[in-house]
Amino acid sequence: MKNVLILGAGQSSPFLISYMLVQADKYDWQVTVADYNYDAACSKVCSHPRGEAVQFDVNDENLRNSLIQKADIVLNFLAPPFQYLIALDCLTNSKSVISASYENSRVGLLNNDAKRKGILILNEMGLDPGIDHMSAMSLIQRIRDKGGYISSFVSYGSGVPAPEVKSNPLNYCITWNPRNVVMAGDVGALYMEQEQMKLLPYEQLFHRTWNVEIEDVGTFEAYPNRDSLVYQELFKL
Repeated sequence: MKNVLILGAGQSSPFLISYMLVQADKYDWQVTVADYNYDAACSKVCSHPRGEAVQFDVNDENLRNSLIQKADIVLNFLAPPFQYLIALDCLTNSKSVISASYENSRVGLLNNDAKRKGILILNEMGLDPGIDHMSAMSLIQRIRDKGGYISSFVSYGSGVPAPEVKSNPLNYCITWNPRNVVMAGDVGALYMEQEQMKLLPYEQLFHRTWNVEIEDVGTFEAYPNRDSLVYQELFKL
């Protein structure tokens, strides 16, 4: 039996937890869901025979390490400020950890030590970032395999507003942390355009938008997102 530890039972985690529990019998998993809000963890586990809810304080070092030591793999859905702490604990305990959060520089520096221990510290494995990287690399590789040359690359990712939702001015039916929608641009943007590096601070970011037409969905406003240059080397562009 493989023990899967999921840290965090907030609004970003229900579908992951549900999927892991549905697949638990097939793959012989025991799924532990740990959250500061014990009731939230219990509600996600739903008394599943392959699931267990645990009350979890991320500041309790002994508890963190005890849970990680019992796990075969850790799925970290805690807030981004805790990514390094959990990654470091997993490295210390030689346990692989997967996260949907953007990889920060401190976590990236653990990569060589993780390789030496034969474990994964794998970040950006959600929708955005995550699936967008995989679809991008798949497309880029297919173009190159056919002898093509990539002169420009632009990728879009978004939640889709629901016009029928009238509870908020953005018309979002939010299934993740609502604060993240508002704070999505707080770090500004760094990207390349016409072979020129562009740096936009937060206060200018939403003044540099353009329209994108999505077939069968509608017209959306797009804006530059975070540091895109880190992917230039990864995608070999």
